[in-house]
Amino acid sequence: MKKKMMNLLLAAAMTITSMAGTQITVLAEEAVDVDALVEECAALSGMDAYNFFKSLPDRGLTSDQCIQFFIKLPISTANQEAYDLYMNDALDIYIDQTPEGEVYGDYAWQLGDGTEITGEYTGNTNLKMAYTNYMAVEEGPIGDPDKTYKIGVVAISAIDSWMGNLYDSIYYEAGRHSNVELVWMDYGLDSDGCSDAIDMLISQNVDAILLWPRTEAATLEPAQKAVEAGIPIVTVDRLCGYEEVNGRVSGNFPANGAQCGAYLVWKLAQEANEEGIEGNLVLFRKAAGVTADTQRAGYFLKVISYFPDIHILQSYFDNDDSEQSLINVQNALQQYDDIDAIFSEGLTQTPAVVQALNGADRWNSREEGKKIIVTAIDDTKESFAFLDNGLVDVDCPYTPLVGDVGVRYIIKLLEGEELAKDIAIPNIPFVTPEGDTIFGIQSLKTSEWYQYASGPDYKSESNS
Repeated sequence: MKKKMMNLLLAAAMTITSMAGTQITVLAEEAVDVDALVEECAALSGMDAYNFFKSLPDRGLTSDQCIQFFIKLPISTANQEAYDLYMNDALDIYIDQTPEGEVYGDYAWQLGDGTEITGEYTGNTNLKMAYTNYMAVEEGPIGDPDKTYKIGVVAISAIDSWMGNLYDSIYYEAGRHSNVELVWMDYGLDSDGCSDAIDMLISQNVDAILLWPRTEAATLEPAQKAVEAGIPIVTVDRLCGYEEVNGRVSGNFPANGAQCGAYLVWKLAQEANEEGIEGNLVLFRKAAGVTADTQRAGYFLKVISYFPDIHILQSYFDNDDSEQSLINVQNALQQYDDIDAIFSEGLTQTPAVVQALNGADRWNSREEGKKIIVTAIDDTKESFAFLDNGLVDVDCPYTPLVGDVGVRYIIKLLEGEELAKDIAIPNIPFVTPEGDTIFGIQSLKTSEWYQYASGPDYKSESNS
């Protein structure tokens, strides 16, 4: 019996020499404990942390487990600037309160999944929705085929291509079911308008509400009123201030931020021939307090907090306002002549970064004429043209074509299926022009993800 147990242990583990030159224990894939590896790494900093990052694939982690490793890293005090920004912006509170969604069923996204559509709302052609077979619902009437189910949709105006494509994805799924009727309530950018919109839906006695919360605090009371009136609410993408909503389809904001941090660490190390990791950083962020900022910036800062020589020059907020974004970048370029890297948090920020760097002729203004590193979180076809043309270095996709998942959650709820309250959108690896493997994460090539990119067609030299 002892011999049999020993053989099982030997089959499950072996010792090898990692790329960092240290002896490490590798467990069989099913036995890999990501949490234990995170705990082991949490005490490290600088090149010790970097070498631990490099060893992840040797420890038996899959690409997705490597993403999870970076998401799970706690904030470190090794980089006091990153730590202070994280704490001063209360990102610890936001992240501690963030629910950890679970992936529905045994689904794992693969390149090639999804459905090509023409956007019913935007008219955008050549759109490919990535998640149409996630939480799948058969086409045709739902529930009682003799009943019409009214689903209220509460969201801000389609102020940009991202929101427009979110609308497209909602229309797509509802259109597959003949007895589903959408009741749209566009509340602009007015928080009070959100409350008024939900009041109107309550008076119409809709069967459920799909809510896109622009900010958490402003949606607390409106959502509470609906739930207490017996109307289920499901949020999609961002979080609601009222925690007792019926369902939350959470976006992969943590993976966005964590992967940007991992890429920046890797890129700075490559530039220094792995002899150090240092540079001056500026962050261009969305509106303060929105889920997309608190999680993206928070998880980004957690990763870079292990590297004391990454210095934060400034962190700027805007209000998802293109003009303010451009002003922020221009101000940073005027104030700082030693910017090594930029963290660009979303759709509004990245075009402003490109425009300002073009206008100031600052792309190669680093020591020895090196290019400023730009890490971006965006999903428009324009942003991937920036990547193709060598302006952006890495892009972490965040597709707006996820509203269909929220509709399917509601359909399953109305049909009586018991669901986890928190459902996660499966993570997508970051995108680099050539599909690099970075700390065990196999990135997608620009040419591979472009089919899923959102917004109107944007042709660059390499995809025209």
